[in-house]
Order: sequence, then structure tokens, then C-alpha cells
Amino acid sequence: MKVLYIASKPDQAVTLRLEQEITELQRNVVSNTGDAVEFSFLPSLPFEDLPTQISKHKPDIVHISAHGDDDCLAMAHEGGQFVPLTAEMLSAFLDVEPPPRLVYLNACNSASIASELSKRVAMAIGTTTPITNLAARKAAVTFYTRLLEGKSVQSAFDTGHMIMKGLNSMKGLNSMAVSSELFARRGCHPDREVLHTTTRVIARFAEDKAQPADGTNYDIELGLIGAPRNTSQVVFFTDDEAFIKDKAQLERDLCTVIRGTVVRGEIWEEDGWTSYGDFRVFVCGVTAGGEHYSAAGSLCGGLETYYIAKHDVSSADALPNKLRRAIAHLRSEDGSSISPVADGVTKITSRKGRRK
Repeated sequence: MKVLYIASKPDQAVTLRLEQEITELQRNVVSNTGDAVEFSFLPSLPFEDLPTQISKHKPDIVHISAHGDDDCLAMAHEGGQFVPLTAEMLSAFLDVEPPPRLVYLNACNSASIASELSKRVAMAIGTTTPITNLAARKAAVTFYTRLLEGKSVQSAFDTGHMIMKGLNSMKGLNSMAVSSELFARRGCHPDREVLHTTTRVIARFAEDKAQPADGTNYDIELGLIGAPRNTSQVVFFTDDEAFIKDKAQLERDLCTVIRGTVVRGEIWEEDGWTSYGDFRVFVCGVTAGGEHYSAAGSLCGGLETYYIAKHDVSSADALPNKLRRAIAHLRSEDGSSISPVADGVTKITSRKGRRK
């Protein structure tokens, strides 16, 4: 997800606390996401450079922090004088390929402008009443944090909107009168629009056979969804001791290393795992640029994530019966299946392992 953050401080208007807003976004959003999102900050962009920068960066989100009223936003040209940026002007500046998916206006009384912009882009956010700097800043940080958690635009907006209303109420304003609005182009559904896919563990049954290969153990393949496109190496591993066959070779029994490329947002291991029950999965990945990322989950959680998307259903309860039964069986196991035998010795009745 690429965000172009634009701010203006026209000399003829009251100065916004732009530097604090940018710093807070950097600290609470960028520093916690690694290379999962690209934020480009232009804190004092002249009016005349706006179309060039939008075309150059080709962002998914254009965020503009400025003063505003019902008809325009206030921006400064190179000489520092006020220039009114109307919805018509901004709409023309957004005519790039590919177009931004969302425009976020952190400006007072900008709802009417956002409404017009939604005819050009899929979604636009604006406010209907004056808002405090604190409310604007906190709402924006909350919005982007939720997006980076993989939430839909509608979900992220709803949370940020509640933050805005609450903080304005603390300032002594009528919180019911404070409003931000999300506008969407016809045919666009903000509750389905996810601009940032989080890196998550996924899993599938080998050859999609949701039944034990030997009557007890299931053949499983592990993967990742939402991995950075330039991923060069991924390590999958578990801490489940039931996989250990030889303590001298823990790395062989507990982990697998992939050196490959991300295809359609997914990367899968080449070998497989054999398991009779659920187990924890941990992932560490590195990119060609040397950045690193991580993810964690469980076998059953990964199976549900993968098959919910594959079958295009809303929850695991809507999966085909065969899949639901297999996942429920795996989840019912305690992760060890150790049964007592004679002479106080324990015996693993069904072993987990690496499938070569």
C-alpha cells in the first residue's frame, strides 16, 4: 500500500500542527510495519507541484492535510500566497493511471469536496464540521493503523470516526454534530475494500485431500499470504515437540526453508508436513533488499484462512462439510497424543513429521 501524504501551511490561515501530525503517523504507523507500506511525506508541497507528485508516486491513497471550507482547500503556491484548491482542480490532478483508490481530506468542512472526488476515485473521506487538530490527528492515525491490520476501508473509517467524535466531545463541542463522511463511487463497496493485506500463515491439505493419508495423519502444505513481493527466503518452523525424531537434527524436524518467489500474493513450501493434530506455526522471511518480517499462526487457523478465501465464503462455518470435519478433528487433538504404556514408559501413538 502506497500513501502520499501532502500538507500545506498557507501564510494567510491559522497554522495546523502539521509536523506533530506527521511525526505521530511515522511513529505509530510506519515504524510498526517494516516495508509493508510505503509512506511518502511532502509536508509543505506548493500548489503547482501537486499534480506532478501525484503522477510520480502513483499512490493508493492521497492524504491531504490543510485548512478547508465548503468549496475548497487552502494551499500555498511557491511564493507562500494562498491558493484555493477546488474539487474540480483536485479531481483533474487525480486523473492518473492507475488512479488512487482513496482520497483522505484532513480538512475542516471538506465533505462536499470529498463527495465530488468520489466521482473520480473509488472512495473519499471528508468532514462536515470544524474539528480540532487533536481529533484530526488521532483519527488519521487510527484509520491507517486499522488499514495496516488488514481491516476494510469501512471498518477503519468507522473506528477513526468514533475517535474523532469522542475527542471533540472532550473539547466541549457537541459530539453528535461532529461528523466525517466516507463517500464511495457507485459499484464500490468500502466494507469489501482491503487496501493492505497482512502477512498471514495459510495451509492446505496436500492435493486438497481432506482425509488422513494413512488413516491417522493428514498431509499438509504450509504457505504465506500477503508476503512482500520481493521475498527471497522464508523459514517455517514449529515448537511442537511431537515432530522431533532426533534431537541432534532439530532443524530438520522442526523447520523448512523456502527460497522462491511470491506468486499471486502467496508463497508455498516445497516439502510438506504430516500431522494428526493442530500445531503452532512460526514464519520468518527476508526480502531481496535485506528487510525482514514475521508471522505466526496455527495449522487449523491457516487451513480456515486458505479455504475461506478459496471457496469465497464469509466464515469457516460455511465451508464444505468434509473440510469442516477434517479441521475440527485436527483441532480436537491436544498436540501430543502421548499414551501411557507398561513400566511407566510413554509411547507416541501417532507421530507428526516432515513429509519429503
